Amino acid sequence: MTGQRLWLPMLVVAATVYAQRMPQDNWYLAGEIRGGIEAGYLNHPMGVDIGPDGYVYVADRDNHRIQVFDTAGNVIRCWGDYGSEVLELNYPQGLAVGSDGKVYVTEYGTHRIHVFDADGKTTRVVGGTATGTEPGEFNQPTGIDVDSSGNIFVADGANHRIQVFDSSGTFVREWGSNGTGDGQFVWPWDVRIGPDGNVYVADKDNHRIQVFGADGTFLRKWGTSGSGDGQLSQPTRIAFDDSGNVYVTGKSFGSETGDDY
Repeated sequence: MTGQRLWLPMLVVAATVYAQRMPQDNWYLAGEIRGGIEAGYLNHPMGVDIGPDGYVYVADRDNHRIQVFDTAGNVIRCWGDYGSEVLELNYPQGLAVGSDGKVYVTEYGTHRIHVFDADGKTTRVVGGTATGTEPGEFNQPTGIDVDSSGNIFVADGANHRIQVFDSSGTFVREWGSNGTGDGQFVWPWDVRIGPDGNVYVADKDNHRIQVFGADGTFLRKWGTSGSGDGQLSQPTRIAFDDSGNVYVTGKSFGSETGDDY
């Protein structure tokens, strides 16, 4: 994960543009990328990251493709089409860009990790097209991140665990099980490596954030279900700013579908 990480789906925040900013605003809209079918349009964007090239990479989930934009919202390139073959995508969900420019994508529909170079050429596939519970197998993987050594961390959603692979895609370790205790999960949705090197997990249906060492050792947690200060409702995305502050998005209260992330 490289570059400033304060990019969340459908919102572009700029600290140097003052148009539309009101005196009371801490956050303000500098620009937006709208939904649709053509290149440059999005249909349920999910994972977002900034690459070492400074471009914004987006998992355009329901269009089954990856789109790349400059910071003004101009399309640089896009790739992918619906399917389960190499170079095809099936509901890309999470996305991370490594320091080497490789793009790591979780495919919710085909239960695998797809690794591309910055131009969209497949370099590696981890997992298969069927669900599984063994090491290296997935069941609806969601979040993904890459540390500075190239190790890949995956939120294996329906298996309620985190899996870790080395830079070649070889399984290293896993932790977690279905439950509410420390180190347990109910649908871990996002996983991010913080600036402190620790692993932050959006434990969606436990309405909390859990923090681990890189080896899976439980360190701390915060959050309970609710709409008050410090409470969370199905957290799904984590980001950090340059000061190490943690930003969390989740389900909107009142959403009937539970899909309003």
